Amino acid sequence: MAATGLDRAIQEWWAATPALSIMVPPERVATEIMQSSEDDAEAASDADNDDFFDPCVVLRITTEPHWRTNIGRGYQSTVRMMMMAIDYDTAHDIAQQVLASWTDQAFQGSGSLISLCQPTGEIDATQDEQTQVWMFTVPLKMNHSGV
Repeated sequence: MAATGLDRAIQEWWAATPALSIMVPPERVATEIMQSSEDDAEAASDADNDDFFDPCVVLRITTEPHWRTNIGRGYQSTVRMMMMAIDYDTAHDIAQQVLASWTDQAFQGSGSLISLCQPTGEIDATQDEQTQVWMFTVPLKMNHSGV
């Protein structure tokens, strides 16, 4: 987990955004893909039992101090959101919805405030040759304060 708790705030924001939480359940938005055993990993990666990998979002967060006053401090983070799905259109639609829902928006989470979310570049699409999973990466800048 990021030292600032931004990953937790992003997961809360995802849950509070119906258009996103319908596409990918908030529990599948995390800083890493966790596997506790083959049985658990198989069940978690195919919740609808259709024999295909279910979409998930992996976060890569780099945070730096941005401002400081006598009442608090703020951070600016570079967030790479990687939308992963077996289907090209699904991964693409999730990436587009993140931009549509969050560009130039703010969110008050339980422990932190995201005061601004902005895209910082183009969406990048790649496909893993071995697994055939599509990954759409959305680069974002988030200004935030709190935990």
